[in-house]
Amino acid sequence: MKRIIMTIGLLLISGCSLQNNVPPVTTYRMDIKPDIDRYTSTGCQEKIIRVTHFEGTSLLRHQSIYYADESSKQYSYTKARWIESPDRQLLHQFQRSISESGLFKGVIPYKSLARNDWLLESNVHEFIQVIKNDGTSEVSLRMDLAFIDQFTRRVMATKKIALLQTGTAPDVNGAVHAFEVLSAKALKQTNIWLNEECR
Repeated sequence: MKRIIMTIGLLLISGCSLQNNVPPVTTYRMDIKPDIDRYTSTGCQEKIIRVTHFEGTSLLRHQSIYYADESSKQYSYTKARWIESPDRQLLHQFQRSISESGLFKGVIPYKSLARNDWLLESNVHEFIQVIKNDGTSEVSLRMDLAFIDQFTRRVMATKKIALLQTGTAPDVNGAVHAFEVLSAKALKQTNIWLNEECR
């Protein structure tokens, strides 16, 4: 009986020591530098715009951080996760950036009960790091935007954004940094486009 108890005790102790040696999962949040420029167009200043959910690639809706190789096989980093799914992070940043642009009377989230005049819809086609055979990586962000009249459902304008960051480190830190840079550029391009549409 003593041997059984000692064996169980040893297993428990060894199990605890193994658990202590397993590295924890690191969580990442995109530290996106928002576009905080104030724009001069006044044609939208009496309008409320609603920013809708980011549609498109399913990779956006997961907390796993994905990468691909040159043969298009996809993987996820086992010891790294987003603290919040990328689609939610992008949605918050777009709402904040467009609000601070000063182009609209108000910017409301998708679930708001307030009435709005216009919609901004987005469809993300690519949000991925590709690790290349030469040991480098590249990160791409491709998305389409649509500026829509809420009442008539007429598409008033569309915008394509295609961004690529090459020569990034082939690891999760390189991926996260590149996603931050590309997302900030996408915010800037979006506000410049909306400024033109609001003339």
